[in-house]
Amino acid sequence: MTVALSDLPLPALILKNGEEHGEDVALRQKGAEGWQELTWAQYSARVRNCAAGLAGLGLADPAHIAVLADNSVDWLVAQMGASLIGGVPLGCYPTSSTPDLLHALGHADVQVLFCQDDDYLAKVLPIREQLPLLKWIVMFDPDCKVIGQDGVISLADLEADGANALTRDPALLDDRIAALTLDRVGLIVYTSGSTGAPKAAMLTYRNMRTTVLGFGEKLGFRPGAEVLSFLPLCHIAEQVMTNFAPLYTRTTVSMGGGLPTLIDDMRHIRPTYFSGVPRVWLRFQDAIRESGLSGKQALALVGLDRAAVATSGAASLPVETLNFFRSEGLELLELYGMTENCSIMTIHHPDRVTPGTVGEPLDTIELKLAEDGEILVRGDSVFAGYYKNADASAEAVVDGWLHTGDLGAIEEGQLRIVDRKKDLMITDGGKNIAPAEIEALMRTSPLIAEFVLVAEGRKYVTALIQPDPAGFGGADYAALVAAPETEDRLAAEVYRLNDDLPRVAQIKRLYVLPQPLAHGEGELTPTLKLRRFKVHQRYATEIERLYDGTLGFDVTPQRG
Repeated sequence: MTVALSDLPLPALILKNGEEHGEDVALRQKGAEGWQELTWAQYSARVRNCAAGLAGLGLADPAHIAVLADNSVDWLVAQMGASLIGGVPLGCYPTSSTPDLLHALGHADVQVLFCQDDDYLAKVLPIREQLPLLKWIVMFDPDCKVIGQDGVISLADLEADGANALTRDPALLDDRIAALTLDRVGLIVYTSGSTGAPKAAMLTYRNMRTTVLGFGEKLGFRPGAEVLSFLPLCHIAEQVMTNFAPLYTRTTVSMGGGLPTLIDDMRHIRPTYFSGVPRVWLRFQDAIRESGLSGKQALALVGLDRAAVATSGAASLPVETLNFFRSEGLELLELYGMTENCSIMTIHHPDRVTPGTVGEPLDTIELKLAEDGEILVRGDSVFAGYYKNADASAEAVVDGWLHTGDLGAIEEGQLRIVDRKKDLMITDGGKNIAPAEIEALMRTSPLIAEFVLVAEGRKYVTALIQPDPAGFGGADYAALVAAPETEDRLAAEVYRLNDDLPRVAQIKRLYVLPQPLAHGEGELTPTLKLRRFKVHQRYATEIERLYDGTLGFDVTPQRG
């Protein structure tokens, strides 16, 4: 079944779906009393009321409006309500620290912050005086202690005020809705910051529509289809899967409990399409292997028995994991995308899956390699630039071509990601080392959770290694690091994997990290991508000692 894609910008689709398909289920929310459903008519009404409430706050145009919360129906109502009045919403990662929030809310000139509860609000109140533009805080939790004080109101009251305003003036929003066009900026998404400070990418409604046009039908987005929202909505990939595609195709979205309850939520919803990151696929793989099940029974165990197709993105998926799920009967495909292209750029064709590649370009973009191997793309999904950063915008898009910063190779029409251009390391002998490929290879071992390469300007390659307690029988991390046999097993494992690498790239010495890498320490992005430069900074002293021989251990087949 082919679903014709509307020419309307995203917020106007809410109203259209509410009018034409009002009784169909749009959203589900998991709560204390089970799963609650919201029809398109109910969703549309809440968005209109929220928009009308925001219109009464006297905001500057265009109003920048942020959300700090876990994924929920309220999150979407806030975002789409802001969009309906011509505002520009942006999401803050729930794991953000207070300094992170100060940067994002200040840099983005946020006037209204939607906030989940007192716990999240506690991150914001200490910095509020440093945010002179932030006039209003709207709480999802109606029992928040400070509602009614200093511009803090509840979402329920905002929607009630909006409903009353629309009763008095039914045409209140008409001019604002009429002013919405496909070329208007409709969302700001902060980049992950894996190679530097996060930047605020501005995405237009045309970007959003083009992205859905390129992949929606391929992945089975259509009326009656089911998806589960679980990755943070402040990330572009989840915006595509939870917001853009479902609004255009009227797919039903369920809001679960996030990663902690993912498998239980998957079993309940049994989505017809699922998109995960490599860590999730590895978790599913471990659960299936422990069960001893196979085929349809194995997929039913993790709620994937109805999924006609599934995808993995954000980082390299181990080939063994890709092949594992395909052998169990799941059409698992890898894709490649980035915020600046409104997410997806390439995806495997189901009939042409080459493990180790990320597939073929979508029909909606052009893709080519620069002379140095950098991946360049062009099309209507390329973003409108970085907010308040003209120099970075001009560097990112040259003559219409988005410079991705990734190095790639094309093999029989399939794109293979080599590494980030800025991450390419050159040894003191002038040899190029692509760390991402090597790190991905090492993480295929059940003993290794994280692997951070060091080679720039060095005579040989070393690494910082984070063992995976699960691979050692579930041992406590601190005890695992202290155990002498841990080094023995890791040395032997890396020695084995070195066989798959050219001699110049083989790892010579290792240092076991004293604690796991963490987002809170800046070592991982909010989507759990490695910030290699941050890890190198934090462990600079240990790295020097690794090379002078006073720390770490050699990679050998057997130690002791």
